[in-house]
Parts: sequence; structure tokens; C-alpha cells
Amino acid sequence: MGRLAWVIVLAIGTIGFMACGGGSGTDAGRLDAVDVPDVGDAGDPGTEVPVPSDPGPGEVAGDLPQGDVADLPAEAGDVAPADLPPLEIPYYLPPPTSPVKDEPYVQEFNHTTNEVDPALKPLVAVVARPAGFPVGEGPLQVTPRGVAWSRDGGGAWTFKGPADGEADVSAAASGAGFVALAAPTTLYRVLPDGTVTKDLAPEGLTILGLDAVGAVTVVRTDVGATLVTSGTPVAWPTGGSAATAATIIDDLVYLGHPDGSVTLHPLPGADPVGAEIATLGASDGLLAAPVVGLVANVTLPKAIDLVVVSGGGIAGLHLLGGGGKVSEPVVDPLFAADRVPLDQPRAAAKAWDGGFVVATAVGAYRMMDRGDGPEWRVYGAERWLPSEDVRGLATDATADLAPLYFATAGGLGTVTARRITVAEKLVPFVDRIAQRHDRDGAVADSHLTRRGDVTSNIPWDSDNDGSWSAYWLMSECARWKVTGDLEAKAHFDRTLDAMLFLRTVTGTDWFIARSVIRKEGCVLDDCDNPDDGKWYTSADGKWWVKRDTSNDEIVAHESMMAMAYEFCADADQRQRIAAHMAGLMGGVIDHGYQLWDPVTMAVTTYGQMDPDYVNVWIAGAYGDGGLRAAILLGGLTATYWMTGDPKFAEAKRFLIEENGYADAAETEIQHDARPLSADNDEMSSWAWWTLLRYETDPALRDRWEKGWSGVWDVKLKMQQAGWWGLARALSGDADMDLRTDLVRWLHLVPVDMIRWNMHNSHRKDVVQVELPFDPQGGGLRTDGRPVPYDERRTDRNNTDQYRLDGGMDATTEQDGAEVLLNYWMARLFGLIEPAN
Repeated sequence: MGRLAWVIVLAIGTIGFMACGGGSGTDAGRLDAVDVPDVGDAGDPGTEVPVPSDPGPGEVAGDLPQGDVADLPAEAGDVAPADLPPLEIPYYLPPPTSPVKDEPYVQEFNHTTNEVDPALKPLVAVVARPAGFPVGEGPLQVTPRGVAWSRDGGGAWTFKGPADGEADVSAAASGAGFVALAAPTTLYRVLPDGTVTKDLAPEGLTILGLDAVGAVTVVRTDVGATLVTSGTPVAWPTGGSAATAATIIDDLVYLGHPDGSVTLHPLPGADPVGAEIATLGASDGLLAAPVVGLVANVTLPKAIDLVVVSGGGIAGLHLLGGGGKVSEPVVDPLFAADRVPLDQPRAAAKAWDGGFVVATAVGAYRMMDRGDGPEWRVYGAERWLPSEDVRGLATDATADLAPLYFATAGGLGTVTARRITVAEKLVPFVDRIAQRHDRDGAVADSHLTRRGDVTSNIPWDSDNDGSWSAYWLMSECARWKVTGDLEAKAHFDRTLDAMLFLRTVTGTDWFIARSVIRKEGCVLDDCDNPDDGKWYTSADGKWWVKRDTSNDEIVAHESMMAMAYEFCADADQRQRIAAHMAGLMGGVIDHGYQLWDPVTMAVTTYGQMDPDYVNVWIAGAYGDGGLRAAILLGGLTATYWMTGDPKFAEAKRFLIEENGYADAAETEIQHDARPLSADNDEMSSWAWWTLLRYETDPALRDRWEKGWSGVWDVKLKMQQAGWWGLARALSGDADMDLRTDLVRWLHLVPVDMIRWNMHNSHRKDVVQVELPFDPQGGGLRTDGRPVPYDERRTDRNNTDQYRLDGGMDATTEQDGAEVLLNYWMARLFGLIEPAN
């Protein structure tokens, strides 16, 4: 499509092909508030319909006339008549031959900025607590005024280091029984009893930094390096060259230099490091930029004797013995300039898993195997670091799962890890929703009145209660079916009641509210005459009811009610679900295939699913008309399956045969403007999930598969995201790589789900994503993968996986129900199995 055509399509505006009330699909920026009169009588709570018998896996529900739609004649070049017998529904894919095992993996945990002591920032270094030092938790934090030592009753810190009037320290390292601190011309040694000794450098010598290598502490200066212990005088170097990094391998000291070279020196006792015995440079693959870190004997991305971190990038060396040549370069694509994620390095250290970590002025990064081979893993603000200005780091390469500690301008950043299964990871997800996100059974994000502090949580009424609660309803349904956990069934029952109430509270039999707020005892952030949309008071006066419902709520209700009906509802609940869907879809039919607002009795802003919108309106014909056709056909299909009422089969026949809805649905991703909307991707996945699960006509199912395959190929496949991969697999795609498209995503989902502000656009390993994704602010890694979920902002399934920057300022906690759904539905259908 040409640029002019895109401009014309985009000029349509949001009225046609955007969802969720025309917004981005998030709960931010809720607008169009008006004062409206109260609705009168609440009316009949619902129409009773006969409920078919319980279907089992692969069985047809009861004695419904499943063949009616399949036997309909075709017109206008739409669907051809089926020669084959009707399909048995619900559709079940063949059992997987090789389900993925939920094996333990390394899960990293962030620690929030609320844990940072404001008196301890900025930090210049963080060091391991040496043996013999006073018992305490964690490492020692070093500020410009020295080691943070102890606090008095009022919370004031005592620092061990420079005296008043002396220069600030700029580096620190742990030694054997002491901590070394360095100012430009002074070395301080802090002993376990708090004693501080001070050594002045000779005139003209400047201390550049400190390194701890095992039990050895190296002092680097502008004229060479020396080794220090706790009590002996410092033997200052003379006549050498500036040393910017140091490590020790066997009996040799390796020093990095400002010109990018590395020199080898014999290991002395407590004397200064002597003259070099060999020099490594450009011919060895080193880069002509200041060396800031030397890491010995790594095994990731491969076995490398020496990793050289410099301002020019990363280089690796194999060290050779004898023969004159002492090294040869290691070639690895991960060391390429467009693969190393961050520049401006400052320090490096080996990690417990054989990889290494690099601190930079713009964040930190690590060579790590996250289950799919070696890759770079980035730690950024705000989820992982209080500030991306990282001055130093500390970890213990000899201890399994050793924490990472980052000294930043904003305080101490801490990353811990443990081996868990996804099932274990998700236990706190359930607790989070039950404790902080359940609002009379509805589930949505919550507000945090203090940034990043979940104890300051206030529940939030959502613009799309049905959409977001659907994930929770279905996940707890699946968890109950898999585990038999009665808590999950109780959650399912409570949320099902809430979702059914969204219809009965409206005072109609055919309308569903976007959201409701209980007036008495309201503890939400918006209790008094809410003004973030179009509201009215329920007939009993007890509820604020949000109207102007969108087509996204329609697709949420049809999908979640169908799954609830199929798997978890008892006989009474089935009766109520069938009545709910019969009322809702019956109202859509009766109002000309539109969703009408019960106050204005006119179509809602995004409630058009009628033939004129789908086939004639520019917003439908070029935007989301095909998607809305799929949504409506899915709702009619599921409702007919639940009720057996021919009204819904006849409406489906009318739309397909006389109005081309199968054509529109099958080609929905080909509508010129449709691919631009990630919001519609989410709705599309639910519409196709419903159609492919409950369609009885084999010819139609083939067409739905083509339509869904188009969406998958154009928008979803390359994003490697959980729900889309799962939905694709469950529709019958036997070629799905669930380890990439589902399990990896589940591993990388952030644990805390706080909507931190995140920053990735500065990364060197990120390139701009192309249309149909948004190139403005969207990007992917140069290896073709999205930036991992735990390295970018927290979003729902209505946002693509390429958003590089943004967040909600850590004032919102996402519920995470969509994560639970991905895992427990995969377990329900046998795609994931427990390890044991």
C-alpha cells in the first residue's frame, strides 16, 4: 500500500477500527464523560432457555441440531455448501505427542525502588561483605563518603572512609579481611572493627580504581598497579602505564589500558606489578578503546579464557601457552557491534552461571542462557535498577544463583534468582488478584498511590471489565479442572456471577455494562459520581453502571461464557449462561446487528456489527469490518451451540449468505487499515478461537482457519507471545513451537507486574520494527526477537510485543490474569505437563 493510501486510511480516525471505547485498550485516558438520567425499572433478569446436557471432550452438546448451519445453501460467492457431515464440537486438537514439561528454570526477581534507602544514594560502589565483618544482610554499600556502616536510633547512617574535608571516594573493593576505598590520591582500608587506615599516594600518582580478584586486591593507578593486603604498607608502582582494569589468571596479572591493549605481568607478592612480559592489541582482536573490565574463564557464550570489555565493545581471547604467540581472538556473533546491547561500559564481573555482567552508564547487561542458548539480557530502569547510571556491581561467581548487586546513582539495585516451575511462579499471581484486584468478582488493574508500593493499592474500575475479567474467569476454570483446587472453583463462581451481573444490572435483557461500581462501601479511586465515561445509576440505586459498551466486550463475553459453559459450569450456571448469551445476542439481532445503549437507545460508539458498517462504511470496509463480522459470527455460533435456538442459526445464515460475512471475516487482516491495530489483534484471536471451536460446518471451519492463519502470519507469529501462540496451537496447528511461543514467554513474564517505566530505545541491539507494527516507538532485537517481556513495559494482549519505552509511572499494578490463562489452559489441553 502506498503512503497516500495509508494516509487516507489513517484519516478515518479511531471511530471505526479502534476498540475499547476508541482508546488504546488500556485503562488510561478514559474520556467522554456525560451526566445521564437514571434508568428506570431493572426489568427481567433474563430469559430462561433449555440447557443441553453436559458435553465431554470431543462430544456435541446434548441433542442440538448441529447440522443446520452446515446445510444452508450458499449465495453470492460466499460459502460453498458442505458435502461432509457436520463436525463434532467443541473442537479438540489431537493429543500432543510431545507435550512441553514444566521443568524448573532460573527465575529472576526484581526488588523495587521502595527498598532503596534514600540516605544511600548516589552509590559509587557495592562490595561483598568480607569474612569477619559485623553480621549483616547483603553487600556493603559505598557512597562518596565511604562504607555505609551502621545506623543510629533515628535512622542516620555512620560512614567509614574519608574524614570531613577529605576528597570523596570513587571506587571500592573487598579484600581478605578488609574493604579498600579509593579517592584520587588516597587509599583507605576499613577493617572489621571499623578502624580506617589511610595511605596517601606519592605526589603525581593518581589512583584510577580497585579490583578484587579472589583474595587479592589490586590498586590500579596512572603509572601501573600494585597489590595490597590488610596491614602491610602500600608499595606504590612507578614507571608503568595507566591501568584501567585488572584480573589474575594462574600466575599472571592482566592489566587493561586506555588504548585498548592488555598487558601480561608476573604475579608479585605485595610488590607493585612489574614490567609486562607480553602485550595484546589489535592483532589479537582487541578494540582501540579504553578497557574497563577483564573477565577470566567464562563458559558463556562459549568457553573463553579472557573477555575484554572496552568502550569499543566486547572481545574474547583464547590464551595460548608457549611458542611466542600468547592468544588468538574468539569470534562470536554475539560480540558484534549490533548485538552488544549497551555502550558506555564501566565495570564487568563473572556470574555464577559462567556468563558475565557489565555495568554501564545506561544500564547493565549480562551474557546468559535463558533456555534457548546464550543471549544478552538487559537490566534497566525501573523494574531492575533505581537508575540506569550504574557505577559498579558485585556478585559471587562461586555461589549458585548468587544475587547481582548494582551500585547506581539512585541507590542499590538487587536481582535475586531461584529455580522454580511456571506453576510455582504463578501461585503469587493468584494471590495478587484475590488480594488486590478482585472488585465484587470483576478483575482489572489497580492503582498504587505510592510508586511501586503494592501496599498502597486501591482497586480500579476498568473500562473493560468483561475483557479483563475473562482471562481470570477462564484461567481459574482451567486451574480447577486440572487440579481440583476448590479455591479456583470459588474464584470462578464469584467472577461468573459478576460477569452475568453486567447484563442484569443494566435494566435490560440485551445490554452488558462495561463496568459497575458499588455505591455503598465503595473503596475505589472513583466512587462519587464517576466521570470517566458514560454512567448511569441502576434501578435499585446501588450501582454506578458504565454504558457505551464496545464490540470488544461482546467478543469477551462470547468467548468466556462458551468456555465456562463447556468446562466448569454446573446445571444452574449453564442455564444462566445460556440465558445471558441468548439475551445479549438476541438484542444485537433485534437491533439490526448493533449494540444499543440503554439510555440513548442508539448504537454505541463501537457497537456497529451490521452489514452497512461491515461492507459499506469506510471504517469497516477498510478497517475492522471483517473483524466485527468474525466477532458477530462467533457470538451467534457459540450461542446457538448453547441454546439450540434456530434464531441464531438463521441470523448467521442471513449474514453469511446475503451479506458476505464469511468473505469479510476470512479476509479481515487484508482490510487495509486493520493490521495497524494491536487492540484488534486481541479481539481477533478470541473471535477465531470461538469460531474454530464451535463451528459445525466443515467448509466454514476451513474458511475460519484461513482467516486465522492470515492474522497469525501477518501480525502474531513473529511476536512470540503467550496467548497468541497458545490460541494458534489449540486451533489445530501441529507445527507450533510451544517452547518459543508460549513457554519462553511464561518464563520471561515479569513477576511483580507493576507497570514500571521502562527504557529500551537507546539499545544498540534494537532496530526499528516495520509496518504493520508501529515504527514510531516500536522495535525488535537485531536477532529478530522481541525485547524480552521482563526487559520492557508491562502490557496486556491488546498491545504488540514491540513497545520499547513507556509504562504507567509505577502507579499501576497489572493483575496478570492473562499469564494464568496461558499456563492453565495449556495444562488443560495437555500442551504443558508437570515435570514429575
